[in-house]
Amino acid sequence: LSTDELLSLTVGELNKKMKNVNVSQVKEVKQLRRTLKNRGYAAICRNKRVEQIGKLEAEKKSLQKEISTLKQEKN
Repeated sequence: LSTDELLSLTVGELNKKMKNVNVSQVKEVKQLRRTLKNRGYAAICRNKRVEQIGKLEAEKKSLQKEISTLKQEKN
């Protein structure tokens, strides 16, 4: 099985394909599948975090600019 195929199969489909395979090999394949899925989830999480940080930094700049403007108006 390719990694793409391994990730796209449902658990039921994977179990059917692994029906006649050695138990230790089944464990290895399932562990690999979990590892690959976790890598994907971690990448999604990192991307969301980077995006959120970018939004917060933009908001921070905007608020700093607003503070600066208000200070100038005050004087």
